[in-house]
Amino acid sequence: MLLKIVATSVLLEVADNGLGMDLNKPNTPVFQLFSRQHTNGKGTGVGCYLVQRIVRRQGGHSDVVSTPGFSTTCTIHWPTRKSVS
Repeated sequence: MLLKIVATSVLLEVADNGLGMDLNKPNTPVFQLFSRQHTNGKGTGVGCYLVQRIVRRQGGHSDVVSTPGFSTTCTIHWPTRKSVS
């Protein structure tokens, strides 16, 4: 996990070395409610959806970069108070 403050944003980056995700699969978009990227392990498909909703309500956005079979990195961009209009 990495936390950085840059110009007008606070960035939170979380990376793993898990199964990775195919972000181009149209039937399982990452930020859709109850959408799971794989069937391994337990999960409900609400985590990414909830994070995205919370971040957007605060004026931020999130990015996901993933390599199937290797890893996933999620970056959350929050605007600093001075940059929020």
